[in-house]
Amino acid sequence: MTSSIGVNEIVSSREFEAPRELLFQAWKNPDLLARWWGPKGFTNTFHEFDMKPGGAWRFIMHEPNGADYPNHRIRRNSSKPRRTALKATNRISTGSVSC
Repeated sequence: MTSSIGVNEIVSSREFEAPRELLFQAWKNPDLLARWWGPKGFTNTFHEFDMKPGGAWRFIMHEPNGADYPNHRIRRNSSKPRRTALKATNRISTGSVSC
């Protein structure tokens, strides 16, 4: 099966001066991920975090001005320690916040 970029797909990549295994841990560990995910100044509340392929990641990004942004991602795959792929969905339910 060949993978290609879809019409509604965003591909992002970055290079870091750090060992790959350490960077991969920053994706796997919710305590580490919550510290750096999102724009500068935002905080995160994770409601579900299952980073196995097919697993769900539900969270709310909190903007400094008080706005909340519910998010839902599905882990598509990963190639440890080189790559991870997530699928964004708009089916969100995080307790009192849903959209």
